[in-house]
Amino acid sequence: MEINPYKRQGQMDTLQSYYYTDSIFGMKHLLVNDNIKMIIINSWKYFVQTNKIIIYGFVIMPNHLHLIWNMLHLNKKESPAGSFAKFTAHQFQKYLRVNDPEKLKIMFPKRLTENTSFGKESL
Repeated sequence: MEINPYKRQGQMDTLQSYYYTDSIFGMKHLLVNDNIKMIIINSWKYFVQTNKIIIYGFVIMPNHLHLIWNMLHLNKKESPAGSFAKFTAHQFQKYLRVNDPEKLKIMFPKRLTENTSFGKESL
């Protein structure tokens, strides 16, 4: 088992199976858009192809997702879960800025839409 020296309380260790849930900020229904769902799926594909995770099952709901997975290796200093949440949040922001700027204003608080990054916010 690879021990993460940067682990915070509640983070997951590698080589353990976990039931993982992540939700959209404010439980807003962002995940009804198929393009947004593909951002999630393509991110998971990348982590599977680079041998960072194994996925046993998942479901994407309108405002959250569930995943049963093993994290095999850290992604540099980050857990795959942390990297996944950060990457997808940035991709959601990029997608909405180009394709639906009005939805970006509705979906995310003003402080997030004014900044160039999402910081440490969840999806």
